[in-house]
Amino acid sequence: MANVRSLALIACLGLAACSSPTGSSALLAGSWRTVAIPSGSGIDLSLTTSGPQVAGTGHEYALQYLADTLKVRGSQNVDGTFRFEVTFGSGATATYSGRSVGQDQLDGTWTDAGQSPHSLSFYRQVQ
Repeated sequence: MANVRSLALIACLGLAACSSPTGSSALLAGSWRTVAIPSGSGIDLSLTTSGPQVAGTGHEYALQYLADTLKVRGSQNVDGTFRFEVTFGSGATATYSGRSVGQDQLDGTWTDAGQSPHSLSFYRQVQ
């Protein structure tokens, strides 16, 4: 009887993990923002996932003012790595690739077209 209960518990936990919003297939879904700096400059993202596909929208702020809007298309891998193609409303493009660090941080390399790459982190925003 104890073995049956143990197996049932394991099966339930496995199903819960698969359907959990923080499971690997939904790891990137949600709202993200670069670290808050006193000037208010930064980027925010709102991402959705469908299997390995990632899509979203966002905003770029300069000195607390909306500087541009953006769209994100990309993919995520089960190992926590990802790659996004970013298209700004102005027509500029960038890529962001990296890895999730836990459930609340993305660390990666941001490369604006024609510019040198630089490290950039995003942090999950609580709704």
